[in-house]
Amino acid sequence: MYDYAVHIIKAGKAFVCDQTADEVREYRGTLIQPGRNSPYRNPQYRGKLDLFTRMKNGEFPDGSRTLRAKIDMTHPNLNMRDPICTGFCGRRITGQAIPGAYTDLRLGTRLRIL
Repeated sequence: MYDYAVHIIKAGKAFVCDQTADEVREYRGTLIQPGRNSPYRNPQYRGKLDLFTRMKNGEFPDGSRTLRAKIDMTHPNLNMRDPICTGFCGRRITGQAIPGAYTDLRLGTRLRIL
């Protein structure tokens, strides 16, 4: 999963976003109003890859950053407006359970699919 995320970031089809859940909801728009692009949507991908690697390494608090797919903020289906793909729990394997997370044994990291 991590390798694919890196691939779509390099292809310019995903980005690391710092928006809170409320900000994502606000920027997503409504059924009759198109959404607005996140301010984190268009930085160079090298910076996005660095942020994504730091997310994987647990340098940020849980849920503070997410990986979002770049689709279309004017799509009629609200769920297709730059959806959140994943967020890292940020904790290394310690044996403690994290609700909604699974373990990527290659990375030694717990991931939460959002």
